[in-house]
Amino acid sequence: MRRELTFVGVLVALAMIESADANGKLMPNVFAERITYSVATQAAAPAPNTYVLDDSLPVGKIVDGGGGVPGFVERTVARLWVEGELKSETVVAEREIPAIPGSKRISSIGFDVPHKQLTLARTMTVESTAYTPDAGLGSRATFRTATGRRAEFGVIAVDPRVIPLNTLVFVEGYGLALACDTGGAIKGNKIDVCVTTNRTARIWGRRNVRIHVFKERITR
Repeated sequence: MRRELTFVGVLVALAMIESADANGKLMPNVFAERITYSVATQAAAPAPNTYVLDDSLPVGKIVDGGGGVPGFVERTVARLWVEGELKSETVVAEREIPAIPGSKRISSIGFDVPHKQLTLARTMTVESTAYTPDAGLGSRATFRTATGRRAEFGVIAVDPRVIPLNTLVFVEGYGLALACDTGGAIKGNKIDVCVTTNRTARIWGRRNVRIHVFKERITR
């Protein structure tokens, strides 16, 4: 007969295994360590980031200006240990405490824009996804866009029939970007924003965003 004990809290326990011999007698002193406990962890949920254009910075360089009061995500995780070895972890509860409303970080993003003013051509809502500079190609990556520019933050892929290449676009929730890449799945009212890490791409996911398309184009 096996008895397993489960505890909430950081506890250590022994669950006794009682096994019978051929005569039905219990064999004592056979133990298996089986421990289950729950722990609460916290991860920061940063305040929304607002990007401002700074032509004194290199293209694609981001300077975090700080500010904003972040929130946090609290997760309760159940961990199962057997014979001193962690066997599994399961999130059993999660709650998010958002950043204080109206609290924002202000960051500067470098962009070489030879215009003192930008002229808005149109505003539209599109479906967006995200990709990394290597486009998931690993060692085969060229890190170059369809127009030959370096793939980096501040670059987006578009359907040139909808948004002409080399057009400046402001993507809400992302920032000012240059439409200088294309993609096989980017057709119609879809865009793909370039981000720095796979984790950021996963967080971005697939979402509808509003974009502001400017008349100006950057060709150098």
